[in-house]
Amino acid sequence: MRRSARLPGLTAVLATAFWPLAALPVFAGEGPVEPGPVFIPRLTVDPGPVFTPPSAATPPGDPEGTVERVVNEIYLGRDYCGWIQQKEYVVDCLSDELNRAAEMLPDTGEYASAKAALKSASRQLSDVVAANESATLKPGVARSSDPANPRTSTRPLRAVETEKLDEVTAAAIGIIEETGTILLRSSSQSEAAEGFVAISTAVRSNTVLLRSL
Repeated sequence: MRRSARLPGLTAVLATAFWPLAALPVFAGEGPVEPGPVFIPRLTVDPGPVFTPPSAATPPGDPEGTVERVVNEIYLGRDYCGWIQQKEYVVDCLSDELNRAAEMLPDTGEYASAKAALKSASRQLSDVVAANESATLKPGVARSSDPANPRTSTRPLRAVETEKLDEVTAAAIGIIEETGTILLRSSSQSEAAEGFVAISTAVRSNTVLLRSL
């Protein structure tokens, strides 16, 4: 099941993170030991072309183009996560990226429920990762190396245990599909239906990435 994702995406590398060591005990007669950095293995990323979101008209009721920006952000986040070679980090990457997209939506008004749905999906994905977090693969911050498309994860990304990746991926697919359904359900109750459908479609596209892990 674990095939490398080959969705178009940002050319990215993940930054090396360092954690300070606590000062170590010393033998009698010796000076103090200087704390040094602990190396966290680099999370490599395949290079790939920059994703170009499909052009779409601004949905009615969205004069500032907020929905279009959110939809593009979800696609870009998907592709950014898809180029991580160590697939154990991908689900937490998607959690981070959906939260990033959600922050672009207002807390009130027509799209407040869409923001709530994205936030909920992000939290659920994060909870799945936390329940299956790797004891050996350490967190790391993702940072794009493309100056034209700078992108950095908003927090260190956590890995899941390798042997639990299939189980975690299945759970993540369920969360993504349910979120898409919630957004479609909201579209039937909103004058901004087109915007909700566009967001739902973008969210559901993450299942393509998850099924390729």
